[in-house]
Amino acid sequence: DPDDADLDKFWRNKVSLSVNGPEGFAATFHATLQSADGKEISSEQVGAPMDLPVTPEVWHGSFSRFLNDQTRAWRYLEAATCALTISADTLGTCTLQFEHEPVPVRWVVRSRRRKVIVRLVDDSGQEETEPKVSLYSMERPFEAVLPFPLEVAKSGYIVEPPGGTFVAEHDEYRDIVMVSAGAAQKGFKGLGVKSSFSELSRNVHALSTYFRLLGLWSDARLFGPLAVERDG
Repeated sequence: DPDDADLDKFWRNKVSLSVNGPEGFAATFHATLQSADGKEISSEQVGAPMDLPVTPEVWHGSFSRFLNDQTRAWRYLEAATCALTISADTLGTCTLQFEHEPVPVRWVVRSRRRKVIVRLVDDSGQEETEPKVSLYSMERPFEAVLPFPLEVAKSGYIVEPPGGTFVAEHDEYRDIVMVSAGAAQKGFKGLGVKSSFSELSRNVHALSTYFRLLGLWSDARLFGPLAVERDG
């Protein structure tokens, strides 16, 4: 049995899964992913059949190899539920349900080969309008990076060092994530970030804009090395 039926822990291979049974039988694992609106994202077998009994170590090894695929990993990040069906020949079948409640508009972030990739997922169902996306770099925290097309956000964007804050808004939904993407340059000097505020104006009417942007950085979720230090 899993120690926690949470999809995020399941995807990160943090669930301790074991299947008991007599020797001479094999268990087949099949994972079906669904989005928040109930649409099927994928349905496929997890690796090869495993001889019983299946220990947590055997499961972790097989599932790690299964997740070593960029397309498959993105599907898990987008999913709201996963049904894991375990079949063991004539011994029977059981299904385990893993789920979480993602926000309708959200950034999913993952690391791959020392690169950080962000991708926008929009499950808001607002087809008449499109989400608004913005990127603010750490070097120029009050100035949006342009252009930042919606198509790029939805397909996956490789974050350039040292990173920045990504904002997505669609009607009443909003998600903000501040991503730290490694050192900007070689040596210890690259660990820090020197920010420029040259665009600041003494105009009192601009203060509301500056406070709003400060709020974005303050409310953002943090991801990546040195994220806390660079956000401070």
